[in-house]
Amino acid sequence: MEAYFKRVYGETKRDLWAYLRARTPSPQDAEDLLQETYLSFVRTLKSRGAEGIENPSALLTDIANKRLADFYKKRGKLSTVSLDASAGEDAAFGETLSSDLGVEPEVLAAEAVEEVRRRLSQKDETTRKIFDLHFLADQPLERVAELLGVKVSFVKNRLYRTLGELRETCIEGVRKK
Repeated sequence: MEAYFKRVYGETKRDLWAYLRARTPSPQDAEDLLQETYLSFVRTLKSRGAEGIENPSALLTDIANKRLADFYKKRGKLSTVSLDASAGEDAAFGETLSSDLGVEPEVLAAEAVEEVRRRLSQKDETTRKIFDLHFLADQPLERVAELLGVKVSFVKNRLYRTLGELRETCIEGVRKK
């Protein structure tokens, strides 16, 4: 049973997190719901056994949808997103973002990552989700568009326009220091 769970977890975690992130106000909420989803899955696995689960991916999506419904019943839909992140997330975010901004990773120091986060926190929720899904969840733009229910051209427009703004404001300021 443990090997079965590890296999399913490895095959589904990234896509399930992206699915939840597209539907929640913050990466932390998506992470919490992901944990709750896998906990429910383990309970189901213990009661049914691996043989009783025909399509684990579909079951996980069903459980995730129930967790999302519970989440919004308890909290009400939030319109703001917290961009707080651990140091590890900052490093990964900075590394990925540096290549898309066209600067060396060393140039995008912690100070610049913090400035980028601050600027992104001022953007609308959809733009923040695009950045989280593309840079933190490593989702291709086509998948980001699918998860958010928008056209790929919309995602590209938001992403590249925001990257341009960030390049002009944040990165140029860091280079001058």
